[in-house]
Amino acid sequence: MVKFARGLLFVHDFSSREKIIFTLLKAAPHVKDWWETYYKQKDESTGSLFSAAPTWDSFWDAIKEQYYPIESYEDQYTKWTTLLQGRDQDVPKFTDIFHTLCTKLGIKDSEQYLVLKYHGYLHKYIQKEIEFLNLPSLSTAYQYAVKVEQKFKHKKQDLGSTNPKQGKGAPKPQNKGQSQGRVAQDNPPKL
Repeated sequence: MVKFARGLLFVHDFSSREKIIFTLLKAAPHVKDWWETYYKQKDESTGSLFSAAPTWDSFWDAIKEQYYPIESYEDQYTKWTTLLQGRDQDVPKFTDIFHTLCTKLGIKDSEQYLVLKYHGYLHKYIQKEIEFLNLPSLSTAYQYAVKVEQKFKHKKQDLGSTNPKQGKGAPKPQNKGQSQGRVAQDNPPKL
């Protein structure tokens, strides 16, 4: 479909922005998600206030690199069968890889089977959180996985930012049985 759109766009005099939007509308939904993530990361990595809008050529080069690299089918299939979410890999990046391999390999499995496969490739802590949820589609599984990941990141940040002595999540000291250096004998130690 992208090749058809590419040919059609050159017949008419469209701007790069219009060509990119039209192509993304005609492509599979995950291609649009991938492009938004890719463009945002690329824009952040340049760090310039004067970042130029993507050109048609830069867009097409990125699409070719993402979806049409020169690799053998066996290598791609091996990646698919051994795919796991990387240690420091966030859910959106992992999902892009999952969809890319699925598209490249032409996987035609049922939606429910793909959901099960996707679930099994995620980090264990995400799998445990979403294992009893109704996940009728990959997009639903993705949304829950992102929410779980964000919850754990916030929890991790909260734990890292609290004062170990008087933090929000720190246990309060218990003075039960102790007063001014004397130990109460209410519960004598068991020997």
